[in-house]
Amino acid sequence: MRIAFCHWNNLHLVAVSGHPAGMRIHTVQRSDWRDYRQIRLAALMDAPSAYASTWQQEASLSELQWMDWAERSQVGESSTVVAAVDDLDCWVGVAGGFRPGNRGADAELIAMWVAPGCRRNGFGLELVRAVMAWAKDHGAATIGLWVTESNRAAIGMYGKAGFHRTGEADKLPSDPNQNEIRMLWAADRACT
Repeated sequence: MRIAFCHWNNLHLVAVSGHPAGMRIHTVQRSDWRDYRQIRLAALMDAPSAYASTWQQEASLSELQWMDWAERSQVGESSTVVAAVDDLDCWVGVAGGFRPGNRGADAELIAMWVAPGCRRNGFGLELVRAVMAWAKDHGAATIGLWVTESNRAAIGMYGKAGFHRTGEADKLPSDPNQNEIRMLWAADRACT
């Protein structure tokens, strides 16, 4: 698979302008570990203040560690990673989930990212829905997430998916100058 991003910094990936309306969600398999590593590192490079981890931390992971993450997604019991793939077979977004969750949630939505040229086209919401479906299939009645307080677009998208602010806030582990807020989806409050 190819990964679709605009060029930035020294990252040399496929530049794509405009994307077809079609998209599919793909659960990352062990054999996808290279593509997963590439999109995850691109996400960390593009939006370093959005994640608890850093590009430097994850770029130093071994191939075996990336394979292990991808294999855990393939097994799907305690975690998942899903990719949004467009009609050109390009990976344009990624999101993950794990269970059990933290702070009153049965599962967590984590590591959400969509390539800059693909945002506001529904890719993000479909990734969120895919992780939510995985969590619900594993018995989750509540799903939590943390989002950088300044990321209004993401907060709005999570709201469309049925997440609500909890009032909790914390410092972002990778950048204590940034705050992140807690959002929660609960089956007993869901309208969708």
